Amino acid sequence: MCGLSAVCDASINNLNVEFTVTPSQNIATITYTSTGKDTKIQYPGTSYTYTIPNTKSLQTMDVTVTDSFDNTSKTVKCEADTSETITKPKDPVAKPSIKITKKPLVTLDKGGDCKLSWKIENMPPGTECTLKRDGIKVNATVNSTSTGSYTQSDIQSNTKFSITCAGVNLNPSLTESAVCRVNPEINEI
Repeated sequence: MCGLSAVCDASINNLNVEFTVTPSQNIATITYTSTGKDTKIQYPGTSYTYTIPNTKSLQTMDVTVTDSFDNTSKTVKCEADTSETITKPKDPVAKPSIKITKKPLVTLDKGGDCKLSWKIENMPPGTECTLKRDGIKVNATVNSTSTGSYTQSDIQSNTKFSITCAGVNLNPSLTESAVCRVNPEINEI
């Protein structure tokens, strides 16, 4: 026997353990058994990969490497400790959100402009969003997966803008609002 041996590598994922057995010499056959499995023979000069379900415990496979000329053999134990294999938690599902801002931030002069900007995120498929001014739909495109802006000119009084997103996969619907406030008129007497 001339240093007869084999290398056994284990690859582990959440579902399976994969043992790859490679004899160190091209003259060796591999005979392997695994718990509850039949004995198999792999021919000289080749590696063998064997996949078994991950049971979240110590998993072993005994491999016998045999010299095909003089029938000498050596047993190698393949092991994989899968008891600590951790299932990666799924990323938490981000909550749908609407963020709306306005400029000017505080107040504007009567007849001035008010610019709204928004960012809509994480809406489920099939969600539709609308922009309303004092409860009446505004002719503006509001995409349920992006940012946008809208400018209202000639504001005469305090005006409430709301973005509402609704759909069969979004229950309850979401609404965010901003009020463009007009400086009060001051009449001196």
